[in-house]
Amino acid sequence: MRSGFRLRTASNNLYADIYLYDSLSSGAGYADRTSSYIEDIFDKMKDILSDCNCNKSCPNCLQHFGNQKNKENLDRFLGLDFLEFVRFGRLRTKVNKVEEEEYVDKLNYIAKLHGIDNAIIENSGKYYINSNKRKKRIIILSINV
Repeated sequence: MRSGFRLRTASNNLYADIYLYDSLSSGAGYADRTSSYIEDIFDKMKDILSDCNCNKSCPNCLQHFGNQKNKENLDRFLGLDFLEFVRFGRLRTKVNKVEEEEYVDKLNYIAKLHGIDNAIIENSGKYYINSNKRKKRIIILSINV
């Protein structure tokens, strides 16, 4: 069995379509039978992604032979966010301090590649864009769509 998804908009709403299909040429009927157990499958997915103790992904939660070329892009926390969106239409918009620091580090790295040092600075737990000797406060939100 194989799967995929697509994100689409309609009437100012965002939808996630998940599709499952039999990968055998004659079709074994697994995808059709899955619909009867979809809530149980979602619950098990949540358990696997939540209970793993890895940093982002590992063979116990997300990695397998079929996605080995993309394993550096796999993130069980984003998977949990996506599952929450698919099931309940909720998007996580708050990030923790560690995530904020990771985002700022990545943005500062990109800026440094363009010859700009310390494009984003922290002062008293708040982040500012440091541009033209002016500081403009920024707020980091996570919207994984």
